[in-house]
Amino acid sequence: MDLHCCLNCALHDPSAHNQCSSRTTEWVKDKEKRNFCDEFEFSSKGGDKGPAIEEKGSMEQKWKDMFN
Repeated sequence: MDLHCCLNCALHDPSAHNQCSSRTTEWVKDKEKRNFCDEFEFSSKGGDKGPAIEEKGSMEQKWKDMFN
């Protein structure tokens, strides 16, 4: 599973339209694959199929480290 995917996003809501609590995002077919949503924000809990994220800051740091 990619880091920047719907299942790792704070806005991911399986019960919402398009499974996202934001009204301005486009539908993403595969929630486990990376996407380029500008509203992405790391969730403090893991996705349905992914491991639990212990700390929001640590995942954000891993994301930043990938590009340094």
